[in-house]
Amino acid sequence: MLSRKFGTAADNIIDAKLIDANGKILDRESMGEDHFWAIRGGGGTSFGLIISWKVKLLDIPEKFSPYGGKLSEISESETPFPHRAGNIFMIEYAVYWIKMEDSKRSIDWSQKIYRFLGKYVSKSPRAAYFNCRDLDLGMNNINGNTSYEQARVWGVKYFKNNFDRLVKIKTKIDPTNLFRNEQSIPPLLS
Repeated sequence: MLSRKFGTAADNIIDAKLIDANGKILDRESMGEDHFWAIRGGGGTSFGLIISWKVKLLDIPEKFSPYGGKLSEISESETPFPHRAGNIFMIEYAVYWIKMEDSKRSIDWSQKIYRFLGKYVSKSPRAAYFNCRDLDLGMNNINGNTSYEQARVWGVKYFKNNFDRLVKIKTKIDPTNLFRNEQSIPPLLS
């Protein structure tokens, strides 16, 4: 990650084009700053179909630490990605197996490591990174009618206090929840 020197990729997005829930193509100016804020780290697929990004180009150093530096200098509310100051690394758990009969053993092993490393990770709430989704945290209902309370379980872990702002933006720009996935931001149900 280049985040130590430059922040995240979302911190360097200067424009985007997307297709909104009404089928219109919008850029940063026409979508508005709230919508633009939401797609830069809030799970762009919850807010439209992103068709292009305009990113500030940077000189890349030969060597780059995951957290600290520039990443810690940016406010948790600058983009939906809040995992900044105070975080020194990220752990991603992945287990693979070839034979189906090995699945239980592999999943058990992964869960043991997850519990063991729990004492070294963030608490209240234990945080997660949206790009490394953890479906064990919960999922949207199949019909798309997920309540705020249900989605808040994983939403706060991914976005901390930014979750509420993402829900308000989603409610405004996609009240019918056209753009959704297993853990997308839900609109407030009326």
